[in-house]
Amino acid sequence: MMFCLMALMATSAQAAISSVTGDCVDAGSAAVVDLSSNSTTSYDDISVFAEQQGVVLGADLTLDEGGTIPAGTIVNSYIAHMDVENVENPYTQFTGSVTFDGPVLGVIYQEVPLAATDTILGNALGYHNPRRLNLDAVGYPYDAYTLTGNTLSLDCYTGGGIDEIRIIEELVPTIEKDFHADNLGPDPIGISLYDTTTYVLEITYSGPAALIQDTVPAEFKVFSVDASAGTAKALSANKGSKANKSATIITWDVPVGVGSTLKITIKTRLSPGKGHAKKGPRIHKPTSCGPLELNDGATAYEPDGQGGIALDGFGEPIIIAGPSDYKEVEAVCGSKPCAPDLTIQFTPGDPVTVSLDWDEVCDFQGADTVVYNVYRDGVLLNTEPLEDSEYEDSLTAVAGVKYCYKVVAKYTTGAYVGNTSEAEVCITPIQL
Repeated sequence: MMFCLMALMATSAQAAISSVTGDCVDAGSAAVVDLSSNSTTSYDDISVFAEQQGVVLGADLTLDEGGTIPAGTIVNSYIAHMDVENVENPYTQFTGSVTFDGPVLGVIYQEVPLAATDTILGNALGYHNPRRLNLDAVGYPYDAYTLTGNTLSLDCYTGGGIDEIRIIEELVPTIEKDFHADNLGPDPIGISLYDTTTYVLEITYSGPAALIQDTVPAEFKVFSVDASAGTAKALSANKGSKANKSATIITWDVPVGVGSTLKITIKTRLSPGKGHAKKGPRIHKPTSCGPLELNDGATAYEPDGQGGIALDGFGEPIIIAGPSDYKEVEAVCGSKPCAPDLTIQFTPGDPVTVSLDWDEVCDFQGADTVVYNVYRDGVLLNTEPLEDSEYEDSLTAVAGVKYCYKVVAKYTTGAYVGNTSEAEVCITPIQL
């Protein structure tokens, strides 16, 4: 029997043992153990090892139970290993079960198929041959197993040899999306209100060849896309004069694989809000601390072979995986608060009434507490810090004399504790 397969590197998130009972234990990766005779022994445990993960079958694979898996299927391999010290009697009985996350396609337990698939499904430092499950023993206890859904149950007797059974699980396509600040780690992230902030969107995909699409909101400009496999491009959702202000459509043509990644570097755009561009500080989105969310996003579609998405009989796109869940992270503000936008009006009279009004210093969604102090010509006017963004001053003014008012914002809690930001406006009454 010949097998032609291609193994691809997998990530730990792609497959896992869901649960074990009885003598079965999740023994981790087989890549660091020697499974040859008397090398990995136990009188207590059925050691279930993860072998190669994300193997793309290059040819049909015939199982001892489960029929034939067609070429192109992506599978994960596990092996249940039972070995005691080299004694003929008495036999050690092992019973237990193991349940897998993904669908189990079948098992291999006979001598020749086990040996033939060691190099293409196995990854242990060594294997012992011959070994098998002895289901038809005569004159001494025999081995037995049952495969029900994703659960393999074992009742085996091990003496002088090794009992093993290889379990083949189908890899279920998955797609995930992460969102973090460039070089700052996944959570929390930093934002800057005054300068462009760079973020990275990272899409991770495991499965057959797919056409993956995602949308980057208009608050961000796509700077670059970097695919570990396949090709990716970023196109504006709008054309013409609106192209630089619109959302961006990401398309990723990814081949079959496990753990393929697409890194999308994005930067905040200048906020078009009042006072953000034409006057006052140049504030970039996002303009506030607190939770940052992106769209549900990335979806893997079946390609039609002509650069597009395959449709089902009802004209709907065929989805392989997704959409990925949205990613919410807590934003930590930078080191510089934004300044208030101060306006002044005065009402003639004796005394003159000067009304001051200013924009609140950034909306931090409860993440920070801000209070204000008002000064005239350097003299503090309010007796207690102000929480509101307005103040009235009464003074005996002199025509032609300049009076300068300054509002100072101070952060009392949150990321900017102790920091201040100020705005100053001067008036000169001409006629009282």
